[in-house]
Amino acid sequence: MPRAISNTAQLLGPRPRLRLVVEDQFVREIWVEGRAPIITVHDYDWGETDTDPAFDEEGFAFSTINWRRPAWMLGLSFHPPFHADQWSRVRTLFETKKAQDGIVVDQ
Repeated sequence: MPRAISNTAQLLGPRPRLRLVVEDQFVREIWVEGRAPIITVHDYDWGETDTDPAFDEEGFAFSTINWRRPAWMLGLSFHPPFHADQWSRVRTLFETKKAQDGIVVDQ
């Protein structure tokens, strides 16, 4: 083990174990070392319009959400990876939506 990792592990101790309980592609429970944690979300989508955003190390705005309710209420989901044919359908739907909304994107 490299010295830097060894020193960090000694300083911080063992890494906590995160367990996600997934059912029907949704995260139903989140556990860290056997306890339900307080979850903090950095939402970059909301950060763009937040009147008082926080900023990450690279200067990007985000909104901080401190979630204290059950994890399943977040609505986090896992989706299977897209196949190439599915991506082309998604792209077609996106292009159709842009055309309907009159959005022009310079290429």
